[in-house]
Amino acid sequence: MSNFKIDKFITNNSNDTFKKLEIDCDYYEVWAIKMKLLFIINGFEECIEKDMLPKIKKTDSEYEEGLIKVIGTSDKYYKKKITKDMIKEDCKAKWLISKNISDELLMKVGFEEKSSYDI
Repeated sequence: MSNFKIDKFITNNSNDTFKKLEIDCDYYEVWAIKMKLLFIINGFEECIEKDMLPKIKKTDSEYEEGLIKVIGTSDKYYKKKITKDMIKEDCKAKWLISKNISDELLMKVGFEEKSSYDI
């Protein structure tokens, strides 16, 4: 995926700090364009274009011991092909999203259990 480092990234602000932009019905399209550019610049466009972290439930036939549990859930696990590095990359993409939405919206979305694609 990317060479993204939390301490070295390109942001949506010339001072390399994030300016949170409130999202509303009128602003969403502009926000989405800016976010897509931010993902492309940082190498995360794949995270938002397709589901990179498919999940299963413990009751599914694909479930087996040793799968990585989805944080914030009691019975969801990542499919066998998912690695900790893949989850880490997705968390970086979610971090970019979280820095560009209000804290109120962040709490409503369910960031822990959802992937950046889901969000």
